[in-house]
Amino acid sequence: MADPYNLSPEFERRLIVALADRPKLFGQVGANLNQQLLGLAACRLILRAVKAIAEDIGHGPSTATTVVQRIRGWVEDGKVSEADFRTATDLLLEGSDTPDEELASEIVPMLKRRAHADLVRSTIDSYARHGDVEELQREIQKVAGLGKRDETA
Repeated sequence: MADPYNLSPEFERRLIVALADRPKLFGQVGANLNQQLLGLAACRLILRAVKAIAEDIGHGPSTATTVVQRIRGWVEDGKVSEADFRTATDLLLEGSDTPDEELASEIVPMLKRRAHADLVRSTIDSYARHGDVEELQREIQKVAGLGKRDETA
């Protein structure tokens, strides 16, 4: 497993809550986040719900209400506890007033560093296996575009 992001709890909360109702921000950075590397359990749960919604509709949610409902459904299915639901809902109700640009400018450099390191490892592995150069080119383009374009549109 990769190293945790080690974001400040307040920044992590603001970022993840913003992803719950800003599809463009989700496409720019949220789609590239790994929920397992977040520090706060409620943020991991929210991001999991945001990603599940994005997978279903093709882009991030435009309202936190949808995220709350997705998590509520998981409670009903026995996949999430009522306490975890309340904690995540409380965070979502607080909202995030931090502009997208500020959030992205702080997280994108870290995501790019990690993506570059992953790309180097992937390139070495691919070379050793006489792998597909076209796949590596797609990965390079994805890393180069991180934070610049909506990956879910």
